[in-house]
Parts: sequence; structure tokens; C-alpha cells
Amino acid sequence: ASFTLQQELNKFDVSKKNHYTQDQLVKFYNDANRRVAILCNHQKAESKSHAAAMEKMKAARETIEKNLRVMRKHSSNLESGSQKPIKDAGDMKLPKDLNTTRKKIAELKIRLEKHQHAMDVKEENKTVSLGTSKTNYMDPRITVAWCKQVDLAIERVFPRTIRTKFPWAMHFKSTFRFD
Repeated sequence: ASFTLQQELNKFDVSKKNHYTQDQLVKFYNDANRRVAILCNHQKAESKSHAAAMEKMKAARETIEKNLRVMRKHSSNLESGSQKPIKDAGDMKLPKDLNTTRKKIAELKIRLEKHQHAMDVKEENKTVSLGTSKTNYMDPRITVAWCKQVDLAIERVFPRTIRTKFPWAMHFKSTFRFD
């Protein structure tokens, strides 16, 4: 498990670490962890509420998409000088000027992207137990060293319980390699 994790994390180009957000780095780590969990056959049953939770998330995504369409239509109305009311706006407050509308559109795009990512992660992890390999099979020094290399906060990858379980691993250098 540790060997596979080291191999997977080595695929990351550390020279381009500044081009990634903290969320993208966590996703890369979790993808590597998922490959280890699949290799070790760490499976779990799909939760009973998974389908309902996914439906709720889909409804939230559709709401965000609808709000984005309304904002785009409002933006085009502001650009053209048209004062036509937008039918689908509902109880949504629409900004009065173009700059604020553009900011709102950008915020909605980011929100939609994060929400879609959360849906994808939930779907990918529905039958894979990531915690088992992380706490019992993988050498924590690998994770600590990688987080230090890419400037990722260790709290994003290891919850407090794991950090207290492996305090000795938290002080290793970023040059650590599992061989």
C-alpha cells in the first residue's frame, strides 16, 4: 500500500504546484489514496441514503445552473439596455449594474464547479473506504512529506485523530521517500 501511494504521488509534477489550488491538491491525494484502497480491496457497502443524497445534490446543482442562466440573461439585458423583466428570476435579487452581475456570474460558476466536484467525489467513493488504508496500511511519512513538498496543509488530508495517532510522522522532511 505504501509503495503504491508513493508511486501515485510521484506522478505529481512538484514544479507546477503553484498552478493548483488546495482543493485540487487534495483531490490528487484522494485519487492516489483511492487507487491504494482499490488495490487493497477496501470496500464498503453503498449507504442506504446515497441515492437520496445524490438526488438532493442534483437538485441543488440544477438550482445553481438555473440561477446562472438567469444571471447571464440579466447581464445581456443590462448590456443591451433592455429593461425587460426576467421570468425565471423568482425571488432572486438581481444586481443593478453590470460589474456586480459579472461578479455574481463568476461566483456562481465557481460554486457550480465545486458542487459538481463534490458530487463526483461522493459517487466515486460510495463503495471505497479511504480511511482504512490511510490509518492502517499506508506509511504516514509519505503523506506528510508530499504535503510539505506541495505546500498542502496536513489538516486537509489527515484529520486530528490520525495526526494524534502518528505524531512521530509529522516531523519528517519533505525529502522522505518510501523504498
